[in-house]
Amino acid sequence: MVAVELHCLSARSAHPLVRIPAAELKSELIQGKLAGVVQGAFTSANKDRDGLLVTDWPIDVFLDDIQDLPLDSQGYLLDCLDGKPLRAEGGVKTFIPDVRWIIGSQESLAALVLAGKLRRDLAAKEHLDVPPIGACAMEALLAYDWPENVRQLESVLHYALVMATASGDKAILAEHLPAEVVCMQSIATTYAPLDSEALRRALDANDWNTKKVAGIFGVDRRTVQRKKKEFGIRRDG
Repeated sequence: MVAVELHCLSARSAHPLVRIPAAELKSELIQGKLAGVVQGAFTSANKDRDGLLVTDWPIDVFLDDIQDLPLDSQGYLLDCLDGKPLRAEGGVKTFIPDVRWIIGSQESLAALVLAGKLRRDLAAKEHLDVPPIGACAMEALLAYDWPENVRQLESVLHYALVMATASGDKAILAEHLPAEVVCMQSIATTYAPLDSEALRRALDANDWNTKKVAGIFGVDRRTVQRKKKEFGIRRDG
């Protein structure tokens, strides 16, 4: 869910989020899967095939369950993260994709390194190691309208991670989130569903800011405007 939110709030959301289960990137497949295959590269390669990173636009890639990525594939992934030129299997031409990697794991990266499942240099790449997120915290994150987009989400996750670590908790809970994020979830629960009384209370409580009210109910601003007209709600009425 965090990967989807990061993608949807960013400028890269004009194109789909590319999700790759790490277990699929076996050493004999990873180059072809990511960079593509040239016809004749091997017996069954009867035509050119583009890899998932071959695009004409910036993309987000969510590599899920990195704990399942084979060790002998991790060197290639490290090259991708370092922005090194890639080439299709059997090809000559190289390219450097514009990729933002979002990597998910069921375990902390430090634990994976200690268990010998993850290369230390790969774990050392700059990253935000987000632990599991509790149901209430996730509801609050999804309900918030993120006026500052992806940078604000990243900042909130950093804050929550610090609070969870300080509390000795292994998951991010609602109590670890900034007050304004949790407050928005509380407001959304209070006002739902979107009826005449709820809409007026939400408008009054938010100084008639249509964007904020739309975020509370999980709709767009045009829906709020339409409902105001439908219910005959006016600021002076």
